[in-house]
Amino acid sequence: MILGIVIFEAGSLICALANSMPLLIAGRVIQGVGGANIQTLSMMICSEVASVDFRPVIFAMIPVVFTIASVVGPIVGGVFATYVSWRWCFYINLCFGGVIVPIFIFSFNPKTPEGTFKEKIKQLDFFGSLLMISSIVLLLLALSFGVSEYSWNSGAVISCFVLSGVLCIGFLIWNFKFSRFPLARASIVINWRIQLAVGSLSTAFASFMVSVQFLSVYFQIVRNNDAIHTGLALLPIILTVSLFSICAGVTVKKTGHMKPLSILAGLLLCVGSGLLVLLKVQETSSRRIGLLIITGIGCGLALQPGFVSVSMLAPKEKNGLIMSTAYANFGRNIVCALVSQIAQVVYTETLKSNLANIAKNGKLQQSFSAADLVSLADNSGLLKKYVKSDQLIIKGAFMKSIHNVFYLCIAISAVSLICSVFMADIRVPIKKSKKASIDVEKK
Repeated sequence: MILGIVIFEAGSLICALANSMPLLIAGRVIQGVGGANIQTLSMMICSEVASVDFRPVIFAMIPVVFTIASVVGPIVGGVFATYVSWRWCFYINLCFGGVIVPIFIFSFNPKTPEGTFKEKIKQLDFFGSLLMISSIVLLLLALSFGVSEYSWNSGAVISCFVLSGVLCIGFLIWNFKFSRFPLARASIVINWRIQLAVGSLSTAFASFMVSVQFLSVYFQIVRNNDAIHTGLALLPIILTVSLFSICAGVTVKKTGHMKPLSILAGLLLCVGSGLLVLLKVQETSSRRIGLLIITGIGCGLALQPGFVSVSMLAPKEKNGLIMSTAYANFGRNIVCALVSQIAQVVYTETLKSNLANIAKNGKLQQSFSAADLVSLADNSGLLKKYVKSDQLIIKGAFMKSIHNVFYLCIAISAVSLICSVFMADIRVPIKKSKKASIDVEKK
């Protein structure tokens, strides 16, 4: 964990001192390595140190911290970029690290693991990691290339898709047939109950994150908000996630029931994503807040049942709980990344089509070519050069494309609902108080 924090802080420092885009990108990559380490190990530590009946509350706090950071981050970043310097968006991480590391060192004292560091390194499957990472990166590159530099039938895009598939197959063969220390254990992967739990929480999280991502697009492009006011506009959905995450954790701890909560969350996410389709270019604040709240409630209720189910279904073998938690966290991040990239494809392709149709129909007062309008898909800042009446028409095209992304969120939420319906109906053991136990014994 400390190594992950150090790597993350090193990446933050590189970004803060960067004087070129390649250096800034390199710093962000290093930040990603450290951040992935911190995120996964946080879940593992919570699974290990908390008892089964207390895990729902612990797992409820992690989304609360995440969602608060999601709204506070853009606001603080906007303040820094506007009034100080964008570099302080990264310098502030060093300040947090200086506080967090000493607290972590003195508060968490686990047992020393068996074996030497050299023996532990030998247990890492570097070749399997290379195959898996390469496959995922090539798939994301193919989706990214298709909406930017190349056409979908170009050699670059097709090659990335083909190589991604080949490497994925190679990873599966290596992982399950030849690897001595597989990244994904067969006892976890073939357990359909774990798969359904991971599927439920991963698709719910992906639907929520894509909704927030394109709500930000809505507020910045259609509503002309800056980063600070966009963060404030997202407060309704963020606050409801935080509140109902805690409510879900307490409910699971008190009642032991997880499956009904997960099904309710899937239903609310479907309804919430559908309500987002009702957003318009010109929208009142009260109606906009009302349309955002249901999605926040659904996401707040969705994550705890999945993670707690995975921890309870973990195979009873050495490091079974740790590997199951890591698998759930990996699945959540990968599904979120893929759905986010697919949503970007849907948004960009439909937006280019909508803008081309506007140019073709000649609805604008000013005369612009189809190429000029389509260029707005890559640089929305050019929208300012249009007159107000034309801006409203063009924003309508943006709005249609954002709606298409919300339709995708409905489908992803439906997958979460289906996984929840078939998820194992296991219950968290309820720990009785001493007073209740004494009363039972007297009776």
